[in-house]
Amino acid sequence: MADKPDDEFDHRLRAAKKQFNAAKRELRELYVFLFNGREREFDSLTKKHEDPEEIYDSTAGDTNLEFSSDLFSFMTPENQRWVDYQPGSAIPEEFEDEAAEAIKVYEAQVDKAIRSSNYYDTGPTVFQDFGVGTAAMWVDRSNISDAITVEPVPLPELRLTAGVRGVEDRFREKRCWARDLPILFRGASFSKELKKKIDTPGAIVPVIWGFWRDYSDPGNPIWIHTAKADGETIVKDEILGPEGNCPLLVGRFNPQPGLPYGRGPAWMQLPEIRTLDALRRMVLEKMDQSIDPAFTYFRDGLLDLSEGIEAGMGYPTQSPAKDAVQVINTEGNLDYGLFTINELRENIRRGFYRKPSQPGKTPPSASQFIGEEQAELRRMWRPAAPVFAELIASFLRRVEMLEVEAGILPGQITVKDTLVTIRPISPLMRALSREKVIAAQSIMGITRESFDQQAALLIDGTATMTNIKKALGDELVVFRTEEQLREIAALTAQATGQGQGDV
Repeated sequence: MADKPDDEFDHRLRAAKKQFNAAKRELRELYVFLFNGREREFDSLTKKHEDPEEIYDSTAGDTNLEFSSDLFSFMTPENQRWVDYQPGSAIPEEFEDEAAEAIKVYEAQVDKAIRSSNYYDTGPTVFQDFGVGTAAMWVDRSNISDAITVEPVPLPELRLTAGVRGVEDRFREKRCWARDLPILFRGASFSKELKKKIDTPGAIVPVIWGFWRDYSDPGNPIWIHTAKADGETIVKDEILGPEGNCPLLVGRFNPQPGLPYGRGPAWMQLPEIRTLDALRRMVLEKMDQSIDPAFTYFRDGLLDLSEGIEAGMGYPTQSPAKDAVQVINTEGNLDYGLFTINELRENIRRGFYRKPSQPGKTPPSASQFIGEEQAELRRMWRPAAPVFAELIASFLRRVEMLEVEAGILPGQITVKDTLVTIRPISPLMRALSREKVIAAQSIMGITRESFDQQAALLIDGTATMTNIKKALGDELVVFRTEEQLREIAALTAQATGQGQGDV
């Protein structure tokens, strides 16, 4: 039997649905352009198997794949270790080295857990929704001995509300096979009606998971969980625990105050995307009419074009020359349309933080390429910062909690009976490090131009390159030590001397 409609779960769900319905039209339209065909996920079952809506330009979808891939690599690069923590509070000076070593071991274990999971397989799919502005994933593990699993949660399944800590109440609505309910809710008891559906082949039931924070202790909010299947409560006000205990993680790109949905680059560029699609349709129609033009022919009647002109069709008309067949003039300025299309495409790519198309045929130098890439990243930093704060930091806390449950990580880091609190470091810090590297490259270039051969005397090459390597977080390049350099110099001098003696 369904619960009373005025319980806390339904009250919070109604508020989240109100926010969803207010944004549903734009969200669905964005899915049309970014993931054509998936817009049907927003529709009811009666419409779900209809053909996808027709679009005439794929620029937005293609550019979103580039943007989301870069954002994923920027936030969580697969080819280098990005799990970095720093002390959350002051550490006594005599414990700093030991604390740094303990944090390093902790980082390595969290990084290992993430690389053992399917995050790098499913993460890029999660990040594709940041083109719209909001992305979510379900992070859990089936058993303590299993690897952590990450499941993308699409926007049509989300119902959210915003609050003091970003996205607060979060619900997931999904239609599931009834036979899977005992797996989804292990140990739960089901009513006679639900058991009957579980035993019915092919039966599908709506399932809603709800999570919200309890602020009875404002400094230490606790996650609460309630779930319903086919209107029946399966889990009721389950206390999960503090941050890291909620499996449904949500992050926003460019969040708006008081709203649960971020405004991603596709949302911001929606007018241009609409215009480009409409213009592309008109150009294609005009090309169709030009290649296969309509024509008129004589008939005792009046020419009726009220239904428009279709390419290749003949239309009867009255004419003094009864045998005359005349092509209908449908000329238009295709060059202007194509020029406008290219301009719109560049604007859309710019809105997705893509570099402008390279003018001319000369490729940029390495320093120019890095500078241009850094300029686009700099534009993306601020609107992308909440992605780390809301999604990636929560992901790290979730992984930590799951590893603590499995007995792999300690519940806390202690050094000499002193508690060491930690917090993750945002990739913005790494980006700022690249800014420092660009500044260093500029200084070295100016030094070489100004002092020529004396530049080598002014700049300590080994120490400078070591600092650059450290700033970029590289673990592959290995520089020779001062002793090795002296040995190589001695061997070179010896070889040179022997060669001169032979002459």
